[in-house]
Amino acid sequence: MKPGAIQIVDIWFANYKGPDGGMEGLGFEDAESALAVLEAAAENFQATQ
Repeated sequence: MKPGAIQIVDIWFANYKGPDGGMEGLGFEDAESALAVLEAAAENFQATQ
């Protein structure tokens, strides 16, 4: 990963809904954790269709 990329992503999420957008960076985890979140989101989406 490019130097500073994690900080850029964290700043973007913290600010993309405005200064009081309710988003808070909680850090980053590994690819396995990311896949688990994506799979849960996909299952939730399918259940609502």
